[in-house]
Amino acid sequence: MSFLIYSLGFDLKVKDIEVDGEKLRLQIWDTVGQEKYQSLTKNCYNGVDGVFVVFDLTYQNSFENVTRWLTQLKKHSGDNVSIILIGNKSDLIYERVVTEEMIRDLQKELQIPYIEVSAKDGTNVKGAFLQLAREVKPKAMSKPRPSLIIKEKENSNISFLQGCCKTS
Repeated sequence: MSFLIYSLGFDLKVKDIEVDGEKLRLQIWDTVGQEKYQSLTKNCYNGVDGVFVVFDLTYQNSFENVTRWLTQLKKHSGDNVSIILIGNKSDLIYERVVTEEMIRDLQKELQIPYIEVSAKDGTNVKGAFLQLAREVKPKAMSKPRPSLIIKEKENSNISFLQGCCKTS
């Protein structure tokens, strides 16, 4: 039996992480940088606190798309987003085409942190998530969170009040 899997242009994962003694729940939206998914992925930017902009160290075109991705990100999410530039596939040393000098020049221009990782062997992946979590933690903790409140009335009927929308 074979299965055909269609991609919607993004994948969502939830990860619990401890940062400085506090537990945070990260929603990780893995979007595809391909232009054909652009109309879908721009909706993922709304309300975002932090972003990894990831390029492939072995593929020049992905590096050249970084500024386009950042322009789209800022257009749809605003200026108060923590961004870390990620070079992936650091384990493929002999296949690398994006040079350290190219990355330094771009990093200097963009003024954002840069980390090299290997998703294959896990090098620097946890550290990258911890760094981004530390940057977004103050912003995330100050945002109001939707809540569901159950209140019992005098006549024993239960009413549901969501967030700040209360009725008497």
